[in-house]
Amino acid sequence: MIRMICIVYLLLISLSSIAKIYSWVDEKGVRHYSSHAKSADAKEVNVDVPDSNWQKMDIKIIDIGFDLTDQEHQRIQRDVNTVYQFFDKKLFFDIYKTVPVSIRIFGSKEDYVNYNLRHQDLSAQSKSTTVHTLGRYLPKTNEILVYQHKNRDRTFSTIKHEVSHAITDTLTPFVPSWLNEGVAENMETIGIQKDSLFIGSHRTNLYNLRRYDSDDKLLAIKDFMSLTSRDWRKQNRNTDYALQIQAGEFTRMLLSSPTGLNFISRLMHNYKRGDRTIAYYLVDDEYFGGLGTLESKWSLWVKRKESGQFAL
Repeated sequence: MIRMICIVYLLLISLSSIAKIYSWVDEKGVRHYSSHAKSADAKEVNVDVPDSNWQKMDIKIIDIGFDLTDQEHQRIQRDVNTVYQFFDKKLFFDIYKTVPVSIRIFGSKEDYVNYNLRHQDLSAQSKSTTVHTLGRYLPKTNEILVYQHKNRDRTFSTIKHEVSHAITDTLTPFVPSWLNEGVAENMETIGIQKDSLFIGSHRTNLYNLRRYDSDDKLLAIKDFMSLTSRDWRKQNRNTDYALQIQAGEFTRMLLSSPTGLNFISRLMHNYKRGDRTIAYYLVDDEYFGGLGTLESKWSLWVKRKESGQFAL
């Protein structure tokens, strides 16, 4: 039985108040969540989210064969808010738009793949790669598609990954693919401790980075940053997605220092203004120390032993 749960809530939170969320079950047995009590049986749901001043965001969660608990609904809300905080507080984007996002969660990978094939206008290449994806963001419909993994936490980290794509597509659609993917990879482990943002460890990516490095599938930073988005996507597929891991770890390296974080922010804002210059040609002007410093830091980063967390 296909069970649809729709949540439409308003994330317009001040320092002194938090929007209320209500839940009720209608006559068809479908549970609803809303910022308004639309039934006499509606009960308030306690929502644990950090204080913020974000503009409103409308979210519809469609649960197909995936039985989310109230706590998991709250987790999605908290995670989405955390990703937004990163773009607002660390990349200095003024998020002023109401972004409607549908998050469609499937109970199995088979249902996820079949939905992609049935309902989306996919190219032949996209169809062949869909089975390898953990989630997708569809810009035309502002829809995020994910499925239930054996490790349930993986589903929620994938949602954060795809939310990053949704925000980037809305704010700066000309950002190069490696940077778009790199930021999204790091949003998978973003969190909040004591009101401060941090990026958590990502041991899987570090393991894959070492594996691809030993197989000589990683590119020199100059070559990596010289790729157009189209060429990056093509080479990523041809290298068994080694360049996606490189994008995630290269971006992670940059995020781990104030200089690198500033570089990412400056790049993102350049592309927001419509600049389509290949990233390599912006390094000397936008990154202190230039390409030589980046390459030296990357060489050390690839050889590091642990993937620890760090504050932003």
